[in-house]
Amino acid sequence: MVEKVTSKVRDPERTKERERFTDGDEMVRACLLESLDTKIARQVMKLGSSRLIWDRLLQYNEQESASNNALLQRDFFELRMKPDEAAADYISRAEYLAGRLDDV
Repeated sequence: MVEKVTSKVRDPERTKERERFTDGDEMVRACLLESLDTKIARQVMKLGSSRLIWDRLLQYNEQESASNNALLQRDFFELRMKPDEAAADYISRAEYLAGRLDDV
């Protein structure tokens, strides 16, 4: 009777690569979490890898940018000179909002 052996042979080099990757990922994940505001860190800390955390942060940033852009556009188009405001101050406020819109 012939017995079939089905055990997996692990390549020690690939195991070392995996360990280095895991150690590096854990270090990056820790750096990301430490650099974040506590509120945001709590929302992403359960994600399994630094890549997942980074992708979620990008997603938050894109949503925040779109929201900020909409608010800045509203503020710019609703911009009116106050009755007691100097023209130079009004122009300065308008240029400031325009600059912020360019940055977004």
